Amino acid sequence: MNEKITKYKVFAVIIVLLGIIFLVNPFPLSNVENLYGIIVGLLDGISLSAWVIFGRVAGKKKIHPITTKFSYILFMMIFLAISYPIVNFLVKETSIISFSVNQ
Repeated sequence: MNEKITKYKVFAVIIVLLGIIFLVNPFPLSNVENLYGIIVGLLDGISLSAWVIFGRVAGKKKIHPITTKFSYILFMMIFLAISYPIVNFLVKETSIISFSVNQ
């Protein structure tokens, strides 16, 4: 999007990555469940970034808000349709991913 990569932005990315490593503590990767969680988290972060970039592009190109909202809903439906079976396979506790009106 023709933005300049400055030292400040590079430093911010390094701080974020170090924070992720500090919070997740992925080493050693002997626990497969941790690895699945890291992969799902990274995919979620990438999809969130794609959504933010799309919103910014739509705003700069002055795309109609209804078109932008429809595109957002379509993107979320496709993302959920793809991610639900994957999460269903990886998560053993069904109450985490089930839908219910009961509390």
